[in-house]
Amino acid sequence: MAYLHSVDFEKHLSDFKDIIDLEKTIVEANDGINKKLNEVKQTYQHLVKNNNKKIFLFCLDAFFFQYKNHNTEYENLSKASILIVNRMYGDYYKLYNILLLQLREKNIPLKSITESKKFSIYKDLEPYYPYSMNEITEIHNSIMEILFELQSYHNSLEKSAFGYSQTSNVGLSITNFIHTLQYENMLVREQIHLYVNYLSFYHNSHKNYLQKLIQKINNFQQEMEEDITNTNIQPFSQSNSIETVDLECVFAITDNMNITTILEDSDKVVKDSEEILEKIENIMINDDITIAIVESITPTEITPTETTPEEITVAADAKSEDPSENIESEKIEETV
Repeated sequence: MAYLHSVDFEKHLSDFKDIIDLEKTIVEANDGINKKLNEVKQTYQHLVKNNNKKIFLFCLDAFFFQYKNHNTEYENLSKASILIVNRMYGDYYKLYNILLLQLREKNIPLKSITESKKFSIYKDLEPYYPYSMNEITEIHNSIMEILFELQSYHNSLEKSAFGYSQTSNVGLSITNFIHTLQYENMLVREQIHLYVNYLSFYHNSHKNYLQKLIQKINNFQQEMEEDITNTNIQPFSQSNSIETVDLECVFAITDNMNITTILEDSDKVVKDSEEILEKIENIMINDDITIAIVESITPTEITPTETTPEEITVAADAKSEDPSENIESEKIEETV
């Protein structure tokens, strides 16, 4: 008699608990990233609000792109987390329905089959639909309940077959019955092993996906912290006081470098930039005014006038009386 003792249900429950813990770690990490990004966004908004000159906005544009780049990567990581959780629910949902279908076809009387639960329908065309971990835990527990009850059912069949073979006194006539009963029991046993292997595969793959995602999140957190630290962004106080910047932290000061010169050059660059922007604005305004004036002028209609032969003769005589033109004509003739 071969009882089924090879299935370690405690191990599978422990593996699923590890998956739940990994998912919680991801949620906590995402919350931390979201909080940090909100702080960066608020810093940017504060800078823009209190420094609304165009030259300052031009400089702050790089800071905004840094925030936007980090936020895009965070959204991609969040979508990856939703995708994995969605896949987890889909795998357990499909396995649960396969168990119900096949065990009902074989008319195996299990309480967990006759009193099956209803779960949210999984849709393959909605890979980013957010399922809760409570739903996943509930459907996983239902699968474990079916497998545990199926194992008990198999063990009871093995006991019955063994009892028939030991207590029967009808001779060889019952041998075929015993063999058939053992064969049916073997099919149930192999079904249990098959379902358990399915479940074990899902546990390993889900754990692998979540661990890789956690590694990506940790790398992203480290990169974001390094970027934010390198920008040297200091929190703004509510007062209007201006703190003195230690240029030795910004420039590599040497004996030949004067801090006063650096400040004067910086002020000159800012002043020149503002003057250039102001000139560009004036040019653009003047161009707009010129275009508007030209468009407002209505061209007058020119009507051709008839010229009499007498007027042509008078005009020709007047032209010939111009001494400068005659001199020019003589020069041309001499040249020829």
